[in-house]
Amino acid sequence: MNLDSLGRWIRNRQKIVVIAAALFQVGVLSAMTGITTIRHWNAEVHYLRTAPVDPRDLFRGHYVILSYPFSQAWRADGGGLPSDYSGPIFVPLTKAKDGKLSEAGKLLLHPPAEGPYLQGTAQHGNMRFGIEQYFVQEGKGLQFEDAARRRNLIAKVSVPRDGHAMVVDLEIEPGDNLPIEFGRN
Repeated sequence: MNLDSLGRWIRNRQKIVVIAAALFQVGVLSAMTGITTIRHWNAEVHYLRTAPVDPRDLFRGHYVILSYPFSQAWRADGGGLPSDYSGPIFVPLTKAKDGKLSEAGKLLLHPPAEGPYLQGTAQHGNMRFGIEQYFVQEGKGLQFEDAARRRNLIAKVSVPRDGHAMVVDLEIEPGDNLPIEFGRN
């Protein structure tokens, strides 16, 4: 089949080709959102206290940079990991006695045998869990940043069985909380 005959074949079936292309695009987008939705469908929800960060980026829209005490503890005491370690890390989560906030356990190099956990990546002293930023409604970013500085910002995090979590909401607690002590897990 040469190029001219291929062009004629496409022109004769133009409607079918356009419809097939549109269906393909819709299918790809549906699969991308569907996979994430299915992974978090039966995920456990954990509430994590955040730590303050001062982000400034005018080009990315309205979002809040989030940090957590367990991700900063490694910087304070090494968390039992070598400072030059690069690779997967795991943080077990347990529900606190008050029933709402979850507490992070000690950093691990392998998934815990049981219970929910966060899976992240360590690279030369930095840890990423995929829950470090959250896009917010226009005009609300400064309110959340201020709450994080007062240590009143709580992240509602969906944690599926594989530990690849995502932030689903942010809540502001009333009042001021005590400073976070880094290095304690």
